[in-house]
Amino acid sequence: MITYFSMNLTIKKYLKWSYVVILATFGFGMSLILEPVNYYDVSSNPEYSNFVNTEYKTTEDLYIYGIREDGNAAKPLHNYNITNVNFSGPEVLSKDILKNGILLKIKKVEKTTNLIIKWQNLSGVQYVVDIDPPYINNQKPIYIDSDKINTYTTKK
Repeated sequence: MITYFSMNLTIKKYLKWSYVVILATFGFGMSLILEPVNYYDVSSNPEYSNFVNTEYKTTEDLYIYGIREDGNAAKPLHNYNITNVNFSGPEVLSKDILKNGILLKIKKVEKTTNLIIKWQNLSGVQYVVDIDPPYINNQKPIYIDSDKINTYTTKK
């Protein structure tokens, strides 16, 4: 015969395990989010080497952002990023518009193993490019995600 007391213990046991599962899931999720985003140069890999020195022409206006490292407003310019999304925040040091018809020449191909980035950009691949005509003093790298270059440009 099941009593209220034994049923209450069973419920408490399951609640205890559900807390463990929830905390483990949360911990795993946080580890994915907090994983450092490192990109590795894959320009010499046969899969990507044919992209180096390839030129693309933009098919619509895009934004180019000057980005601070780690989103820290106290840090200087770290790199530029080209995207179709208009955004702002403490990481944005500058913003300009790249007009339709600008040439982008791929200098380097980089890839990440970060799962969150790969989830957003399925390939996890970004290109370091030169812009012609130059819009900025590009002593810092200019990045564009592979999905953006495939969507908003045409091969020259």
